Amino acid sequence: MSVNRLEERVRLLTPVHTPDGGGGHEIVWTETASLWAEVLALSGSESPAGDGRLVTRTGYRVRIRAPRGADPVPRAGERFAWRGEVLAIGTVLLGRGAFLDCLCERES
Repeated sequence: MSVNRLEERVRLLTPVHTPDGGGGHEIVWTETASLWAEVLALSGSESPAGDGRLVTRTGYRVRIRAPRGADPVPRAGERFAWRGEVLAIGTVLLGRGAFLDCLCERES
């Protein structure tokens, strides 16, 4: 991929806490934006889970154009939906020029 080629479509998902009827709450993920992005896999690892399964984690950099005005800004704790995968946003950094780099992780 070339630098700053925003050719992938990602959906920004924000958690909304809703009452569950039993005194607690559940999290519903709501789409707040559809954005053009460059998605790049950075790293991967495998580790055993407590139940004997093997857990695979893949790190990604999702580069988007920096939002302007009232456009939503991605934040740690939100997610991107991309190609049927969910990428959890861990860190948002100022990228080069008018871009934001979101460091994300996919767990399976």
